[in-house]
Amino acid sequence: MDLYIHIGYPNTASTLFEREFYSKHSEINYLGAVSQKYQKELNLVQNNKNNDILLYILYYIFHTSRDQFNKSLTNLHSKISGIQFDQNKTNLISYTGFLNPGRQSYEYLLRDAMNAKITDNEIIHRNKNLFNDTAELFYRLKKLFNTFDEKINLKIFYTIRNQCEFLKSYYTHFDTAIHYLYKKNIKFKDIIKRLNKNVINDDITSKIMTYFYYNKINNELLSLFGEKNINVLVYEEFVENSKLFIKNFSNYLMIHENESFNLMKEKTTNKVWRYNDGSFHKDTKFILLFKKSIIFKILRKLFHKNTKLLIHKFLAKEIIGYNDKEKKIIKKYFFEENTKLSKKLNIDLKMFGYF
Repeated sequence: MDLYIHIGYPNTASTLFEREFYSKHSEINYLGAVSQKYQKELNLVQNNKNNDILLYILYYIFHTSRDQFNKSLTNLHSKISGIQFDQNKTNLISYTGFLNPGRQSYEYLLRDAMNAKITDNEIIHRNKNLFNDTAELFYRLKKLFNTFDEKINLKIFYTIRNQCEFLKSYYTHFDTAIHYLYKKNIKFKDIIKRLNKNVINDDITSKIMTYFYYNKINNELLSLFGEKNINVLVYEEFVENSKLFIKNFSNYLMIHENESFNLMKEKTTNKVWRYNDGSFHKDTKFILLFKKSIIFKILRKLFHKNTKLLIHKFLAKEIIGYNDKEKKIIKKYFFEENTKLSKKLNIDLKMFGYF
């Protein structure tokens, strides 16, 4: 039996596909895994048991030492046996945390422990400063299922996105987790400055950025799961030609494309406020509350679009974007990784601004 696992990246329309596609397609048995908060939204009410099991298993993959993980295998296998697979559908798990370094922060350790209903405070406290890299996470994923049932074949897929655009979006959504990793508040532009290879000398930045080395990630997965079991999707292809993307994706998942087209028709990714230069804004909690008020709604209706953007810019806690020099730093930093992957996949990533 094939088990499809979507491992990331976040900020590549992953929530859109979870909400509108995986959870609604009649030929997909969507197993999760999402936090308790989003179970109802993603139509997982009938699959609460599957989702709860996965959250428990994923906690041990992400937030324990290798020794703790190995000692828990028997327990984790008993959990897997409770998952309700469907032999007549495409069984699918979606969890972008595998390619999200923020998931290794203490903030997410506590959050994931709560979602997984982990009650062993000693394990939680002991792993406060633990940081597992992608190679370790992939190793555990394979070992967990291989030692459970060799008849389950893991099919891993993930979506990449031009790092210049991706890093802006990623920081906008996961800045708190990044601050936890650095153990201090750090501005987006300060992180970008550290990407210059002549000055990058801190362990945290290196650990975070290795999650975004696309060729390295691909090599790690190929070595563990084999070429026929790895599929790399390109976010920009979905944006520019969603119909072709959905057609190819449906063929990969072995589901009927007509239903896929109907589900994803005119669906768009999350809308965020951008300035004319493509930058994002990050707000304080107070500002977020203010923007929900009647006063702010009236101001937005009264003023011209450019004035609206100025209002947002004035209220923003931090503007997240680049100048031309910073863009060059990012492209240079990931150049070797992206050119190697472009050649390996036979996809012109340069056309989408990867290098």
